[in-house]
Amino acid sequence: MTSSAPSSAAKRRSRGPAIFALSLMTVSGSLCWYLYGWETVRQVLFEDWDLMVNVLPRMALGVLMYGLLTVLVPRDWVAKHMGRDAGLKGLIIGTLAGAVTPGGPWVIYPVAAMLLRFGAEVGAVVAFIISWSVLGMNRFLVWEVSFLGEHMATLRILAALPLPILGGLLIRQFWPETRWPRVERE
Repeated sequence: MTSSAPSSAAKRRSRGPAIFALSLMTVSGSLCWYLYGWETVRQVLFEDWDLMVNVLPRMALGVLMYGLLTVLVPRDWVAKHMGRDAGLKGLIIGTLAGAVTPGGPWVIYPVAAMLLRFGAEVGAVVAFIISWSVLGMNRFLVWEVSFLGEHMATLRILAALPLPILGGLLIRQFWPETRWPRVERE
């Protein structure tokens, strides 16, 4: 019988970024207090609290969406069409999905984690994230066409079109599969 509990090495690895962030905050806060005084530190803390209050509901919705997607999206489809054996098709699907997925980072990164968990290959997930960043249709239709005009906005999209595929190919080429993120797959 195998245990699904994470190993102690995995627990330590997952705490590493939090410890680093806490250390960086402590050093930065201390330096700010030393250079500018307690009143500046207090002001920064109040401003950060306001930012957290605004962002936290969005993050919660992203996590909720992740949970819903793990039920709604067929695992086998992701593994077959975006997995290790999908080839260029996986990169194209990742690119198209990223281009049409609306929302900010609180939406995209939970979706990317879900894709990895369901067996999508890292290159396809990288194409998904890059595509969301540079080809987002929501931003294109609402902002770019309005401010830049159809011609300029279309030229920008065409110039950026190969970037997600190239990013996915570069990850496949230069980042060995043995170093890909370890994601629990059920």
